[in-house]
Amino acid sequence: MKKQISLLLAILMILSLCANAFAEETGELIFTPDIVMDRLEKGDDSARTAEDQTVNGVYRLVEMLGTAAAIRATDEDCEIINAYLERIYDGDEQNLSNQQKLAIGAMQAFNILEFIAEQEDPQVKYQSNRDAIREYFSDGDDEARDARDQTLNALYSAVYMAALILEEMCPTKEMIANIDEELNAFSDDNNICQAVDDQIVNGAYWLQRMLTGIVSYLSPSDAYMNTVFDMSAEIAQDANNQTDLENELVVWLYSCVQMSGLFAEELLAEAE
Repeated sequence: MKKQISLLLAILMILSLCANAFAEETGELIFTPDIVMDRLEKGDDSARTAEDQTVNGVYRLVEMLGTAAAIRATDEDCEIINAYLERIYDGDEQNLSNQQKLAIGAMQAFNILEFIAEQEDPQVKYQSNRDAIREYFSDGDDEARDARDQTLNALYSAVYMAALILEEMCPTKEMIANIDEELNAFSDDNNICQAVDDQIVNGAYWLQRMLTGIVSYLSPSDAYMNTVFDMSAEIAQDANNQTDLENELVVWLYSCVQMSGLFAEELLAEAE
């Protein structure tokens, strides 16, 4: 995983030469993308098990999505984002198991994606879509028997919310058709999963795929977009080489952090 982290850090350093100055001037960001990536790398170094790495990955994903959401947020909005972050930090203080921390992190990732979806819809055209996904999330959480079920429900809900964000960004017939095709493939993959752990990995994979779609849509150039796709392909190869589901989950969660970081940097560039 460290190779992918180093590659992404290099890309972020190029993109953030001006963006970080903007963040420092406005003070709007809870973190900056490079700070979160540094926390991801340090967390990976200190992790003793793959379960530790999954928690590192999902916590950093919440931080990175929070960073992206904060770029266009008001002070009041930032308080909401901070509340989502505080929930994952409370998990550390409560001495929860790694499975419980993973569930809490996945739920906060969904919450912040919903927040971003609201930001992408200033005309409130997609409120019913967001409400439907929120209901799907709430029903699944109510039915969850344990932390694994909660993680699965949150990741699947996050996939649908990320897909909606992409549709809000580009509500063309072609884009909607592409998203529908992707979600059908997501459903097909779920149908061949044999256990909850398989589904959790499937959810992380498809969340990474949707985040990659968002980044590629916002890419400032074809060369940059090709770099993103090349990096995503390399990560996919790394994931396919894993012989343990927990390690594969780590790869996809780390990649979700990376793609969210690129998304945050693109929003920073737009805000300048």
